Amino acid sequence: MEYKIKEVSEITNISQSKIRYYEKEGLLPGFKRDKNNIRVFSKKDIELLNLIRCLRNIGMSVKEIRTNLDILSDSRNNQLAINILMEHRSKLEKQRKILKSYIEKINLNLESRQNN
Repeated sequence: MEYKIKEVSEITNISQSKIRYYEKEGLLPGFKRDKNNIRVFSKKDIELLNLIRCLRNIGMSVKEIRTNLDILSDSRNNQLAINILMEHRSKLEKQRKILKSYIEKINLNLESRQNN
């Protein structure tokens, strides 16, 4: 199945301009084009965009993403890819713990205010 950029933007919740920027920065492979020369995306492209969004959301720069995508897409670097993904998962786990502690503090504050 093929998707146009507007559909991909809606599916991934990434703006069309951001998708074009990622393509310009070399994060996305060359796209197929339809008979009207409009770029079309595959499900694999959508998965890649979701991964890019995830990596951006944890604070990775476009340059870091480009480097990591090169490693992740090369099957000869499987152990390195695993290490990279585990490192990013660890960062997310730390962020989750921090957010959980903030939620607990807010809940305690709410409780004390509601009991007064």
